[in-house]
Amino acid sequence: MALLLLDAVWLLILGVCTLAVYREGKIAEGRSYLVSTRIAYGPDVGAPIPRSLAGSVPPAATLVFLSPSCPPCRDALDRIRPHLRRGNVSFVMRGPADDPLVIDMTSGIPSGVAIHAGQQGEQLRALLNVDVEPFVVQIADRLIVGKGLIRNANDFERFLPNGRRVGAVTNATASGGLRD
Repeated sequence: MALLLLDAVWLLILGVCTLAVYREGKIAEGRSYLVSTRIAYGPDVGAPIPRSLAGSVPPAATLVFLSPSCPPCRDALDRIRPHLRRGNVSFVMRGPADDPLVIDMTSGIPSGVAIHAGQQGEQLRALLNVDVEPFVVQIADRLIVGKGLIRNANDFERFLPNGRRVGAVTNATASGGLRD
């Protein structure tokens, strides 16, 4: 009987420890998303936008990079479509504007949302060094203030100018900038 009670106590302690480690892991995961490791893709956070982009994008914008041949991009677009009325969001599509896949993917985007495709889209990708999708670059006062991959709607909401914290701001660098 004493051994059974001792085993039960040990199992209880093991269970509590497992829950504590799980909780700490979830807290660390949340903090690492906000602080983030340095994201290699895209422009450096804190850098000014290239001068050649000054006329192409507004001083404050959220650029969403998508590809019609990318299933996660279609899922991301479905998840962020309800949020398109909030903020200054523009889409940068891979491929020509008259490509049937691009047309199909962008058909549900409201008419007031800018869509950059074809040569303009490729120029934005090259100047901002974005080769992966779905990806977001946030611009404020002509500075890159956030960037990141979109895994779900919550990821996208972090980049909306609605008073919430901006993702990846802590990745700002004192040196470097974008190539003009």
